[in-house]
Amino acid sequence: MADQACLAAVAQTAGNSETRLLSSEFSGAGTLVKVGVGPDTAPWQCIAYNDGISGGIMFLTNEGGL
Repeated sequence: MADQACLAAVAQTAGNSETRLLSSEFSGAGTLVKVGVGPDTAPWQCIAYNDGISGGIMFLTNEGGL
């Protein structure tokens, strides 16, 4: 359930509905979900909280770095 909430939240934030689950790590505070977006599975992350809310959505690659 947490995974699906984060997949939907990342798809909306990234503007791309092509998402897949890369990993999921449960903790008492929430579940850290890593999501691949698009054909290159660009890495994103999301935190799914126990109350059903998703947050902490962010892109994990620094586009400006070398």
